[in-house]
Amino acid sequence: MTFTTQLSHYEPDTRRRVTYLRARADDDPPAYAGSTQTLETVIHDARASSHTLDESAFALVPFPTALNNEDFYSERVVSDYYAEMQDLLKKHTGATHAKIFHHQVRCAEKSDASVAKDGSFDTSTSVQGYAHGIHTDSSGPHAETLWRHFVQGEPAECRSGRFVYINAWRNISSSPIEQDHLAVLDERSLVKPDDYVHVDLKGVGYDVLQYGLSSRNAGRHRWFYFPKMVRDEVLLFKQYDSDCSKSGRCCFHTAVRDPTARADAPPRESIEVRAILFFANHEGPNTCPVLPAEEGATDDGCDEARAREGATKLAGACTFVKSNAMYRAMVQKHMKADYETGGALAVIRKFADDEQGTLGLKSASAETKERAAELAFGAGLATRDVDEIFCGPSAAVLFLQSLQQSRLAAAMAGCAIGALVAGRAAHSNTRHIYAVRLLGISGEYAVMVMRIGYQIALSPPDGAEARPDWSALSDVWREHVLPHAVAR
Repeated sequence: MTFTTQLSHYEPDTRRRVTYLRARADDDPPAYAGSTQTLETVIHDARASSHTLDESAFALVPFPTALNNEDFYSERVVSDYYAEMQDLLKKHTGATHAKIFHHQVRCAEKSDASVAKDGSFDTSTSVQGYAHGIHTDSSGPHAETLWRHFVQGEPAECRSGRFVYINAWRNISSSPIEQDHLAVLDERSLVKPDDYVHVDLKGVGYDVLQYGLSSRNAGRHRWFYFPKMVRDEVLLFKQYDSDCSKSGRCCFHTAVRDPTARADAPPRESIEVRAILFFANHEGPNTCPVLPAEEGATDDGCDEARAREGATKLAGACTFVKSNAMYRAMVQKHMKADYETGGALAVIRKFADDEQGTLGLKSASAETKERAAELAFGAGLATRDVDEIFCGPSAAVLFLQSLQQSRLAAAMAGCAIGALVAGRAAHSNTRHIYAVRLLGISGEYAVMVMRIGYQIALSPPDGAEARPDWSALSDVWREHVLPHAVAR
């Protein structure tokens, strides 16, 4: 079940990569992608060998779920699935506490991601495409920032010991995965720190320091996947482990195309949840960051610094909910009465209660929470976002609009590329592919883009009528054209 595919690696140089998934501001650093090298890469069958989290940085765990396929596209993910995953993560790792803070459903055919007019790409939609391209989701500095944020909502014993930032990845379809597998790199095959490339990813509402993979020692790297993954299996892989005595601490991963898969293989449907694990019972020296001394409260019991930080996060949370159909539907359902009686401020106050501990306000005083809500309300951005959540289109309409925008972007890309290809050479496939490669697209996708561009912009080569392959073009645009356009 081993197969060979092509993976793009960064060519080593001395510069830090900067990638934009949002419009670049005037004071932002310039984008820099550097040079890449596409290499033939063997993806080994992980079922034929043994792997553990602390050694390889990934492990496959049998763990059934009570949710069916449709449930994973609903709010049951948060209400029910999070609890299942907390149970799994604590039992398998020995963590004393687990904070799940994010999830992402992926299916290319159902993706509602879109490209905005300013070129920004929304990564917060309820369904995304597949993440082709070697990467980590985090880094040491970024993971420690997350820990400092989430530990505020956990018991005091979680402030020392060990912590792990981890992903739990599952097939949510009733069919085994046959295409677009998730490949993971055995960390023991890396050369450290030579193989790590720092990548600043700048998205809508967030900046993240991630790692890319250098081509320097690619011949030593051992990639794996688990063939035919079914819904009762979960692939765990680390984003960061604070315990530097472990050989497996940070897992490079990527979606990979399988050239041996049958042509009519069903599209992959998957979910990943992200969590911070706290090991308050860790034996050995403390590996958690040292928390700064807490700011003293003002005379009225309000911590002004904490309130201002909370207000910024409240504004970001409101923007995220507004743009995410699933979360927007949940807020519309559970906070409609608050909005109707108290307006946007009442909803912002509810958010400021921070019951899940995601805004750093859960343990804050009532005065600090109220101050944070007032600051967010007074700034205006959060208020407008809340008004749009309740007064704008319904969640269902928003979903359809996002899908339409995604298809429109795909069509525009197809027309532009089709015209470019046709203009370069009307009858030479070799020149067509070369023209598309000017945009930085690898060979197999160049062929696909060329074909779809013909379908939309021109008559097909054989003169027959052809229906545009929206799904394929959207996939190519999102995963292979856009990353180069923003210098990923």
